[in-house]
Amino acid sequence: MTFKDSNHYPQFLEALGHKDWRLPTRAELTNLFNNRAEIGGFTTKPDSGYARWYWSCTVRRNDPSDAWVVDFKAGHGFWDRKDKLSVSSRVVRAEP
Repeated sequence: MTFKDSNHYPQFLEALGHKDWRLPTRAELTNLFNNRAEIGGFTTKPDSGYARWYWSCTVRRNDPSDAWVVDFKAGHGFWDRKDKLSVSSRVVRAEP
């Protein structure tokens, strides 16, 4: 998904009886990565290309055209262009 699609998708998602889904923050995405084995369902295969990268909702302060992405195979996080990549996304529930 593109960054725009990844941000748009949770607005209309109803899953497990909830409608308060959103993209994770940079810190939340790191937490998801650290617990990926227990959570499951992440693409991590070396040959899966961009599918193993996941968007966060964190946008670079001095360059809002970049967002934080994490490679779930290697664990590396980096800034990349929101309009350049089509990668995976995972949603989290909004906090009350």
